[in-house]
Parts: sequence; structure tokens; C-alpha cells
Amino acid sequence: MNPTEQGLEQFAEAMKQKMSIKRKQYGDSWLTCDIEFLRDRLAGEIKEYENAFTHREEMGELVDMANCCMMLYNRMAGFIPVLDTSSSPNGSEDKIQERIDEILEHRRNCPEWAKPNSRGCPDCHYGLVGQLERIREEEAHD
Repeated sequence: MNPTEQGLEQFAEAMKQKMSIKRKQYGDSWLTCDIEFLRDRLAGEIKEYENAFTHREEMGELVDMANCCMMLYNRMAGFIPVLDTSSSPNGSEDKIQERIDEILEHRRNCPEWAKPNSRGCPDCHYGLVGQLERIREEEAHD
């Protein structure tokens, strides 16, 4: 492994550790919140980095900025999470896959999604995880 790959792995591990801590507080809310919120959060992290007093604080803020960038990048790229369905009741995996297929089909036909630098329409981005979790909850009550 070359030094660049080693550096990437070390930085990615720092990002994962920080995200693990934050996930306990916020869950996966970055998947459904407004993209403008994520942009504002990144701007806030940049300011926090600029105001850091110690080397340790600077390093932490760099990781926070990178995590914000990861969230924005994935949301803007149309990231669809692979949800763990191992604990789901029978049949919910099929419903989840059907919903993912519907969303992907919508994106293929959405005029907003096709525009350069577009974030698509609300159906392209928002509520994906919530919709899929709702399927799980419905199955659990059946």
C-alpha cells in the first residue's frame, strides 16, 4: 500500500470513529434532512476549524468537515443506502427493494434530476430512509 492509500485509510478511520459517536446522537438524519442544512453545517464546521485553538481541535474539525463533505457528496450523488434487512420480518426485504426500484425509476424520469447541478425534486431525495423504515414498521405489526 502506498503512502497516499495509507493516509486515506487513516483519515477514513478517523471519520468512521467520529460518525459512530455522532450516529448515537443523531442516527442517520443526514439521509433525510434538507441539503441546505448540510451546507450550513459544513460552513459552521469551517468556522469552527478557523477558530480552533489547539492542534487537537484543528484535527477534530478537519474530520468534522470531511464528514459533512461525505454527507453532502452522497446526498447530491443520489446515494441510496443498503439497509440491513437481516432482522426484518419475512417479506419486508421485497417491499424495501420494490421501494428502492420505484425511487430509482422516478429519478430516471424526473426532469429536475436530469438538469445539470440539480438536486432533483423532493421525491428524489427526501424521506427515503423514513419510507423504508415505515415499511419495516408496517411488517412488524402484521
